[in-house]
Amino acid sequence: GLVFGFGLTAAHAQTITGFGDGSHWTNNNGGVPSALSAHFDGASKVDLTVNDTLGGQANSIYYKPQTVDLTHSFSLSFDYQVTSFGNPAESAPADGFTVIFQNQGLHAVGAGGSGLGYAGVTPSAALSFNVWPFVGGSGIAPGEEFIQGGIQDLNYKLVTVPLSSGDLVNFQVDYVGTTLTENLTDLTYSMPVYTHSYDLSLFGGLSGIVGNNAMFGFTGGDGLGTTTQELSNLNFQFTPGATPEPFTMGLAIAGIGMFLRRRMKVRA
Repeated sequence: GLVFGFGLTAAHAQTITGFGDGSHWTNNNGGVPSALSAHFDGASKVDLTVNDTLGGQANSIYYKPQTVDLTHSFSLSFDYQVTSFGNPAESAPADGFTVIFQNQGLHAVGAGGSGLGYAGVTPSAALSFNVWPFVGGSGIAPGEEFIQGGIQDLNYKLVTVPLSSGDLVNFQVDYVGTTLTENLTDLTYSMPVYTHSYDLSLFGGLSGIVGNNAMFGFTGGDGLGTTTQELSNLNFQFTPGATPEPFTMGLAIAGIGMFLRRRMKVRA
């Protein structure tokens, strides 16, 4: 029998560790000049938005080599910290970021400001984290919510320790069955600060919202308040989606050609 290998890796788990130099990620800017796109430090960190005097940033980064199979469980961990904020017109950091799964494309980026670089990206599902303490002028403290379809509704659930505090916060996100669970721990004080689970069974789980295979990444945005939002220590264990990479497919086709030529030569 003839067995082909097309580089499909859906049968085994894969782990992404750190952000590296950014070569495995698309880096997209939909707001202010592209010089203010996300900045990779070449090791484990990435500044998703950068503190500047312009504001209006809308950035996104997506993992290029492989999609995520959302019909399987996954475990995601990373650290987050607001390392600086500015603009004299504002007295607090803004605006926040999302963890996103989407099928619009590797260069998808949404609106800046409270859109967090997410609003308008569809089909998609995301965990949205707000650091601006005055959402809609209502005085709502920084918090989180689950959003989908590119709609940012600002219906945040409060987080005990504000994400704008400058503390180093660990995010642990686990997806099992159709339940998405997040646990936030303030590493500065070694203190759990938030836990919540979303039952997505009514939607058929994440795959029912986005599709069986989806692109994974982060989006971020700021407005009048400008902020450096630093992500670090990424560890993502997931089942890859069955999407052959172009270079892998090319090697596979070349291998098939060599096999067939050898078969023809033997028969000759």
